[in-house]
Amino acid sequence: MRRTAHRHINLFVTNVPGPARPLWLAGARMLDAVPVAPLTADVPVGVAALSYAGTLAVSVNVDAAVTDVDILARGFDRGFTDLGVTAGR
Repeated sequence: MRRTAHRHINLFVTNVPGPARPLWLAGARMLDAVPVAPLTADVPVGVAALSYAGTLAVSVNVDAAVTDVDILARGFDRGFTDLGVTAGR
């Protein structure tokens, strides 16, 4: 990806299935898991999804040069709202 990014890639998306059951460390339950999509040179936007114990977290990581990330965020919000309506929630 690093060798050809500047010519072909402007966004990458990753979906990582996490554990279906909660994790514990030293007697404390891990409440949340948030993915971080690290950016590589010449790839300005990374989106990561991670499932954990019945929840789904999505994060967006952008280069400082990306100025319209709010449009992407609103699209995600609208998409998840529509998904919830479709699922009957």
